[in-house]
Amino acid sequence: MVEPRIVRHESDDHRWEMAFLPPPPLLRRYVHRICGYDERSAVSLSRRELPSTNIALLLELGPPVWIEDRAQPDGAFYRHTGGFIAGLDDRPTVTQSAGSQRGVQVDLTPLGAHRLLQVKMATLTCRTVTFDDVAGADGRALIERLANARDWPARFTLLLDWMTPRLLAERPVQREVEHAWAKLVATGGQVAIEDLASDLGWSRKHLSARFHETIGMAPKPVARLLRFERALDLFRCGGVPAAEVALACGYHDQAHLLRDFRGFAGATPRELLKLALPDEGGIENATR
Repeated sequence: MVEPRIVRHESDDHRWEMAFLPPPPLLRRYVHRICGYDERSAVSLSRRELPSTNIALLLELGPPVWIEDRAQPDGAFYRHTGGFIAGLDDRPTVTQSAGSQRGVQVDLTPLGAHRLLQVKMATLTCRTVTFDDVAGADGRALIERLANARDWPARFTLLLDWMTPRLLAERPVQREVEHAWAKLVATGGQVAIEDLASDLGWSRKHLSARFHETIGMAPKPVARLLRFERALDLFRCGGVPAAEVALACGYHDQAHLLRDFRGFAGATPRELLKLALPDEGGIENATR
């Protein structure tokens, strides 16, 4: 197995170690990223989790992550014991830690999550569910083994041994949905939904229904998410004017891009970059 890339951060208030493992070639259709984290800070830290086209599987090996309950007007938070799965979303979510947390996060493609968890992604849209509710005793045993492992390579080996046969098992798959997903990803969301449906010999309505069931959203909002992700990557690289980013990512104009950023991230690109924590620590949910 490839050695993970380790990133460490230490400041007056915060300290963390992150281990990044690229998915093996056989799993790259289904797994976007694997990241282990161990954070031990003097004060609590609030992060803004941005929506993306990945399904986040978080396996907690220490103190819990608290998640904003957007259904409550008073800003309440809740937790999922042992970890959780977060479906596709179109708004940012705030998470908090009490100062320490440890675990492994697997960012799955929607097709990967569908195969691994054997649930319809539409049931997870804009919500999180406890890992135990989906994986049961098998999942609890995995978390126990990960918690007792001696280091990140050992944890990642255990995790891959658990995921690989489930992801590669022969299961019935709707090839048309896989084709539509692949086309959207390949074009960065810049393909007409009518053209996607026509390629498959389906109506737009039928494509949207089948796509939503398997992926978690209809093709049009997924295309918006893909454009947002690409634009965010370009802004993070730096040096590219907003008007050029808008053109490259398929927005009508710069104003269109800014509207999507405010909807998906709750901030403009410039504001968002100012909130970026050092050493790949995520996005701080604060005003600077």
